[in-house]
Amino acid sequence: MKAFVFLFLISTFSKASVLPANNFSNDRISILATAPPTVTTPIYLCQNSVAIPLTATFLAGATHNWYGTNVVGGAATTTAPTPNTSNVGTTTYYVSQTIGGVESTRVSIVVNIVADNGATILTF
Repeated sequence: MKAFVFLFLISTFSKASVLPANNFSNDRISILATAPPTVTTPIYLCQNSVAIPLTATFLAGATHNWYGTNVVGGAATTTAPTPNTSNVGTTTYYVSQTIGGVESTRVSIVVNIVADNGATILTF
């Protein structure tokens, strides 16, 4: 799954249906949202292999927000996590980007750690 990166208008609301009339002088309010970064998921790694930090493609000028395994809450860091490959299993990591003070939704990167049976994992 790939998340596509672009800025888009979420919606245009009429002030009469959303907000009190005395708050705005225009008839419409446009809300600009930041799209999430582009990620490649799932990722497969062999157990006990040397992992590198996760990657995502961000828009120019965006702040990178890595949340580790926190789907909600948690403190963001600009440093991408490096998956732990010591145990077989699946871990989901989350990342977003912020442009102009507006943060995107978090997108997930699923990392599957598989038992090393000597086979080569092919990616397509």
